[in-house]
Order: sequence, then C-alpha cells, then structure tokens
Amino acid sequence: MQPQKLKLSQTQSLALRLLHDPTVVELLFGGGAGGAKSFIVCIWMVLECRNYPGIRIGLGREELKRLKQTTVVTLISKVHQLLGVKDSEYTYSEQSGTITYRNGSQILLIDMKYHPMDPEYDTFGSLELTHVVIEEVGEVQEKGVRVLSTRKNRFLNKEYGIVGKTVMTCNPTQNFIKRMFYEVYKSLGMGRYQKWEHGQVELADGRLVTAFRAFVKSLVFDNPFVSRNYIETLNQAPPAERKRLRDGDWDVDEGDYLLFPSLVLDRALRANVTSNRRVLGVDIADGGKDSTRAGVMDDGVLSEIIEIPVDAASTVDTAEQTALGIIKIAQQRGINPQDVGIDGVGVGAGVRAILRTRGWQIQVFEGGAAPTEPGYQDLRSEQFWKTGQDLRQGSIGIYVDLPDLTELRDELRPHQYTNDDKIIRVTPKNPGRGAKVGQSIKELLGRSPDRADCFVIARWVNAGSGDPRNDQSRISL
Repeated sequence: MQPQKLKLSQTQSLALRLLHDPTVVELLFGGGAGGAKSFIVCIWMVLECRNYPGIRIGLGREELKRLKQTTVVTLISKVHQLLGVKDSEYTYSEQSGTITYRNGSQILLIDMKYHPMDPEYDTFGSLELTHVVIEEVGEVQEKGVRVLSTRKNRFLNKEYGIVGKTVMTCNPTQNFIKRMFYEVYKSLGMGRYQKWEHGQVELADGRLVTAFRAFVKSLVFDNPFVSRNYIETLNQAPPAERKRLRDGDWDVDEGDYLLFPSLVLDRALRANVTSNRRVLGVDIADGGKDSTRAGVMDDGVLSEIIEIPVDAASTVDTAEQTALGIIKIAQQRGINPQDVGIDGVGVGAGVRAILRTRGWQIQVFEGGAAPTEPGYQDLRSEQFWKTGQDLRQGSIGIYVDLPDLTELRDELRPHQYTNDDKIIRVTPKNPGRGAKVGQSIKELLGRSPDRADCFVIARWVNAGSGDPRNDQSRISL
C-alpha cells in the first residue's frame, strides 16, 4: 500500500508543526466537534512510532470502550491507509489494548476512568511511556491527567533525544481544562493558536530552554474531509449545543438544566457588603484530601470562605480541632451559635458532639435527610435548588472580591437538576447516589465541592424561619 498525498488544512498543519516542536511539552487541540482533532493526533502518533522503533505512547480516555470505538477505528481504518501502513506491519490486540508495530513501537490503550478504590491513580505508576495522548480530556478527572502525564519521558526518550509530550483533545468544557488552557489562550488574544511558557526542557543537544504549553483552536470548518451533512447536523442542533460544538464557544452554558449558569453567577456579584446579620455555614472534611471550609454570609451576601486547618500530627483529635476552629471564626466575627450551620454527616457528627459539650447549640445540615417541603429528592437537592433560585431572583449574592470566587464558580457550575415525576433531583456530590458513572460532582471536578457546599449551608442558615427544618426545637444539638 502506497501512502496517499496528505491534504491538511492550515489549522491541521499548524497542529502537526507544534507536535514536532520539541519545546512544546503540552498541547491541547480543542474547539468544536468534527475538527479532525483525533485524526491529526493519530497521524502524529503513527509517525512517531515509525520514526523511533520501540517507543511507547500511552493513549487514554475516560472510557476504554469508547476509545476503541472512535480513535482506534480512525487510526487503523483511515490513518494507516493514508500513511501506507500495511496490515502485516502491525498487530492490534483488543484484549490487551495494544497496537504493536513491526519495529517494536507500541500504542498502549489506557482506561482513565476514576475508581474509588484507586483515587490516586496508582495503577498508572508502573507505566513507562515516551509520550502521553488523552482523548476527550474534558471527561477525565484532573488528578488522572496529572498522574498519567508524569509517566512520559520514561521510555527511550534519552536514547532518541525525544522530548515527551502530553497531547490532549476536547470539545469546549467547563472544568479544569478551561482554566488551564482556554482562559490563558483567551487572555493572550485568542486567534488560531497561542503558546505560553511552562517551565523548562532539556533538548537533545543538552541545552536547557523554555518549555511551552499550547492551545490550537479547531472547528468543523477546519476539516477538509468533513461532510456537508455533518455540518448541517450541527447547524440544526439546539442553540447551546450548536454554539459549543459548531462554533467552539467555551463560555456557553451546557444544557437547559444548569442550576448556576454563568449569567446568573455574573449577576449575583455584589460590590458592597453590609453586616446587620451574619451567619456561618461549614462543610466538614470527611477525611482524605477534602478541606473543611466555612462560608460567611453578611445580609445574604457570601463575603468570605475560610479554610479551617487541621494538623494531622497533633495529639488533639481532628474533630476537636475543627470544632475549635469553628468557634474561633464565629467569635471573631460576632456570629451567634444559633446562626452557625454545619454538615452533620460523617466526621461532622463528632464535631457536632464536641460543640454541644461546649454549649454551642448550632444547626445541623444533613444532605440525605428529608426535604423541608415536598417535591425534592432530599434536603441537599432542595437547598441547592433554592440557592440557585435565590441567586436568579437577586435575594442573595456573592461578594465580587471574594478570593475563592473562581473556585466557587467552578464548583457550582456542574450542578444540574432533573424533574422526573415532579421530583427535583440535583447532581449528587458522591459517586453511587443515583448518578451515572462519571457524573457525580466529585468525579466531574476531581475534588470535593467544599466551597459550594459551605455556601449552600450558609444560605440555608440565612433563610432562618423560611425553612421549617431550621426550627431549633427540631434540630438543635
């Protein structure tokens, strides 16, 4: 089989040039659907495998089955044919997840799904890779991306003088990828691509030079092979989906069921804060790497988010350290015990007991408890829904200079709702509570939404007599 003449668009040619630039160590090829992102990345992988016998490229995606159904099909049925790779020149083992070329180079297929039994992605620790490629990186947890990226530059890089790369593709998404790549690209002026400094890299000749991250924008119109029918399919998509997938709009709100759309969060910002009534909502860390955070509301405006530190080496019990931290924050800000609400589940139960022994009759929020009104799955769904409605109506707000504002927005935005059988259900915080695989807030963010939770608990306390569950005779300690 003879290689065909390679016909690429300007954007695709640009992406290949950046992929062959040894100073570009991380590249995101993103934008809209149908931009032949995977096609270009597959061309680069096959060329690398052809030019450097014996190397290993890790090719990952959140779901291995979908990786095999999409990228692998593109690589074998289109790219191999285009580059003249004969069937006798490679072996594809679907069972072991490997594509092995005659010169010993391999592409290893990697399942990047989050598993609660392996939160640190320790299963990646044994991998030794030359390069890392992650398809649809917006589906993958940030932790998984970081850990897999540490496995590059570990196999034949020094022997060949190859700089290991992390290459990613995605459509517009609202998670960490937007912060890491798109927002920087946007701040630099946008255009077809941008690159910016990202540490240093040693070249084959021993020189230590500046390394770069790069973002290449790719839209369906940049793909010379796309069918007109596919473009028409995108043209007929719902407005939000059309903006995101056809136009590559990273700022559009995804779906009609967001509780906290960007526009609502923008309108909720307040430049001034008054302090006639001040309340405190606390989300208690339940072990691991979660943090205990307290949200302060002044007259309905979230004005502070404070992390309560815990010293694991201390002889003082973790729950007691947390309880003392809550008391300190409340006393410093003149907040009465009855205006303090804490997450009372898990470790929170111990904190509640200690506060009780010290005479602090605080309010207890249990997300899985019954709602205060019918029509909601549980108390958490009810209070997230009400927080979203209050923000829309302007009855509560967020201080514009809140230091954690970006992180808070990131934690609020993934929350969506369904209204099946007239019961409102909000995206669950943890895996396994009725969520589809990969669709709990922790899985979407790669961390616990501590800031969002303390904000909602503070709003719940601030609602006062508006919520029957806040009646002290029912829930005080």
